[in-house]
Amino acid sequence: MDNTAKAIVLFALLAGPVVCHAEDSNVDPSMSCFASLESKPELKALKGRIALSDVRKQTIEMLANGKKPTKSEKAAISVWVTSVEQCVADGSSWRQQANPPQANALFVQYFADLKSLAADLYSGKISYGNFAKGRASFGAKLISDLTDVNQKVMAQRKAQEDELRAQQERRDQQAREDQRRQQEFAAQQQQQQEMIKQQRIAQQRQAALAQQQLQQQQQAQYQQQMQQNYQQQMQSNDEWLRSTTSALRSPTTTNTDCTRDYNGNIHCTSR
Repeated sequence: MDNTAKAIVLFALLAGPVVCHAEDSNVDPSMSCFASLESKPELKALKGRIALSDVRKQTIEMLANGKKPTKSEKAAISVWVTSVEQCVADGSSWRQQANPPQANALFVQYFADLKSLAADLYSGKISYGNFAKGRASFGAKLISDLTDVNQKVMAQRKAQEDELRAQQERRDQQAREDQRRQQEFAAQQQQQQEMIKQQRIAQQRQAALAQQQLQQQQQAQYQQQMQQNYQQQMQSNDEWLRSTTSALRSPTTTNTDCTRDYNGNIHCTSR
């Protein structure tokens, strides 16, 4: 039940409809106190003149009563006012917890006005009828003011709920944005790692190609060197052959044996 709606329960006993509740925890303790005023012996003199517990019980006779209280009735009025204050005090703690501060302030003002009105009745300034009409007027104003408070409280509550929803939506949006950024970052990291991997593969391929080219170059150089050595050897052999042939043809070589050493030098000996 709304807090301000609970607040109206207390007022109902003095200025509005009675509201009943099944659970005691939802009932203002002042209610049972106000109800007991109907059977309080000290207030018997006010029967038919003042609605002791429930303003709805104000009759047309009470509203039209032009009489002013007698001495004994004044004493009863004093007891009634004291009893009302005690009933209000009985539920004070409950209302502090159950009602918004604005509603409790309205109740304080209402009972202060009611006490002032009762004082005018006690002093003879006004009649019972004027007291009943003034009490009904105070009650109507209280209901109107409580309705305004209730609307403001509900509007504030709605604004708070809307703000909480907006904050939650902002948090959710931020969480989604953070998640998106994390996903983008992870994708970028993966892309960078893939690029690094591809660069390493390309470098390895280039290194392998360079090594292959170096080997081919070295092989070509080796083959070229081998070819040069072969040509030199063949040339040397040709020169040796020519030298040997020339020596054999010479008259002095008839009884001579010639050989060639590893350096290509020819050595001849006579037989």
